[in-house]
Amino acid sequence: MDLLVDIGNSALKYLSAEALFAGEAPVCHAYVDAGLEAVLVRQWAALPPPTRVTVACVAREAGEILRQWCERHWGVSPHFLKTGMDEAGVTNGYTEPAQLGIDRWAALVGAHSLGPANYCIVDAGTAVTVDFLDARGHHHGGLILPGARLMHAAVAGQVDALAGDVVPPPTSMADGAFPGRDTHACLAAGCRTAMVGFVREALVRAQALFEGPPRCLLCGGDAAELLAALAAAGTTARHRPELVLRGVARLAGLAVA
Repeated sequence: MDLLVDIGNSALKYLSAEALFAGEAPVCHAYVDAGLEAVLVRQWAALPPPTRVTVACVAREAGEILRQWCERHWGVSPHFLKTGMDEAGVTNGYTEPAQLGIDRWAALVGAHSLGPANYCIVDAGTAVTVDFLDARGHHHGGLILPGARLMHAAVAGQVDALAGDVVPPPTSMADGAFPGRDTHACLAAGCRTAMVGFVREALVRAQALFEGPPRCLLCGGDAAELLAALAAAGTTARHRPELVLRGVARLAGLAVA
């Protein structure tokens, strides 16, 4: 079994190559509260030992925990992918290619493997990233915005300090009415609106860049809620939760249909 892994700043996502090829969605577990070691013990102890583990990791400490766990329990040393310049038909558009996060690089490769097209790729996680990819596989750079919880935390900290109010963090991106009628609802609605406006503006810019509307693909932990919010605003996008792992498989040399 080939195990494909994506470790973000707050969540672990994984899928076997066989499950990916069968069209299954990744398994996702937040690890910030419990700790990654506890999540691995709870979720991976019963898995059959894989022959290979390929990882896209943006959190160095979490990656080391995963490496030690795999070696201790399975006798397998994971292969940690690094961002490249030209791989799998995709050309990195960063001035310094290594600065592009491996999750974004894998998402670009995953999108290109779906077929040549102009893409606007949105990864809605701890941060919201947008990357532009043309039909030739050329990456045109991207945009980064703090995610809903980061925006909330930044403002709520100031509200706590200045007004003495305790503003609870949102349990989901969809928390709160629109327009809000208390601080919590106003802040949640503002964060949600900022994310929707960010993606819609990115699509406007992408249409000018590509001289036509791109395909908008969403992935990341908040993607489903962002998809619903975009749909309510009249913007079409497609949820591809496996996009990063699809790229991981392609970068691991696996044929992805």
